[in-house]
Amino acid sequence: MKPRTQPTRRTHATTAVPLLVIFALACAALAAPAPEKRRAAHNGVSLTYDSSLAREVRAETAPAAPLENADEKPDGVYPEHVAFTLVGLSGAPADSYHEPVVRVSPVADYLKAFSVSPRYVRDAERTLNELRRLIRRRPAALKGNVPMLPFPDATEVFHARVKYLRFRGGSGVAFLTQAQQDDGLINARHVSYAFRGLTDDGRFYVSADFPAGAPVIAPNRDAGTHESYTLPRHPGGRREQRRYAAYVERVRGKLERLSPEQFGPDLRLYDELLSSLEIRK
Repeated sequence: MKPRTQPTRRTHATTAVPLLVIFALACAALAAPAPEKRRAAHNGVSLTYDSSLAREVRAETAPAAPLENADEKPDGVYPEHVAFTLVGLSGAPADSYHEPVVRVSPVADYLKAFSVSPRYVRDAERTLNELRRLIRRRPAALKGNVPMLPFPDATEVFHARVKYLRFRGGSGVAFLTQAQQDDGLINARHVSYAFRGLTDDGRFYVSADFPAGAPVIAPNRDAGTHESYTLPRHPGGRREQRRYAAYVERVRGKLERLSPEQFGPDLRLYDELLSSLEIRK
């Protein structure tokens, strides 16, 4: 009589470990707070933002910074206005030169801020009219500097991902750009996602310059070489200008081809915030 063989005992150790990992991941996902829409409001102005974009939005009345002398440089002039500052911005370049602030300024007060210089008052009126025409025409490509206040002291070297956004009672143009006084590499510290808008009744001007990072731009201005282009040590002639223009266009094209979520932060979160703006004054 053959001895009875003991049945082989199966072990579940190999399946238990993956199950434990899956269980731990599920618990972590449940514990992590899901992104939510939050609202910030101040003095008749409000907006909604995603919690995955910023930890909070600080709303306040920013003091006026009027032009004090007619011969003063007019690039830092503001009236008293409502400002929304994004605190704890997620995914943006940490060393960006751009402060993530949405500013809502009364147009009449903005003109008064230039009142010591009638010439600058006229220039400001012309700038706002140009912006109004731009928003109405909605061109796919932008040329030169987009009309803005305060007056810029730099040149927007490119425009990418141009988009026209509506908010309650107004509209504006959003775009990626880099403003600079001399040639520089397209880099994470200088690139911004900008917005210029007006309410339909012309009473309020809205502006923002958000930090924006992307895998196809240089980490900083001093990176040396980017996209096979190296800045010359000394300003060059027409040939060098053509080389620089070709470099900028290569980078601009790559920015156009990225999806919104490949930027830091996701550009859709900026769009949603700007489109949620509501001015009740």
